[in-house]
Amino acid sequence: MRDYTKALEAIQEATEHDTENQHTKEISQVEFKLQQALFSQRGEESQEETLERAMRDPEVAVNFLILEKKRGFLIHQFNRTL
Repeated sequence: MRDYTKALEAIQEATEHDTENQHTKEISQVEFKLQQALFSQRGEESQEETLERAMRDPEVAVNFLILEKKRGFLIHQFNRTL
């Protein structure tokens, strides 16, 4: 899964460097194939499996924890106003 993500990042970088649009067709074809592969791989996962996979990625896990902390703070602030 991580390799597909890195490949998509490389495709984005290729798009940014293709300022004269000489390789647009090739880049689009590769991106389409990557998206299809990701969709077919993720299509068989349950929501729990998707969450487990995502949490194994340290960057995702840290962002999730930050969001949860902010959400808890907001809920606390909301409850104090009631």
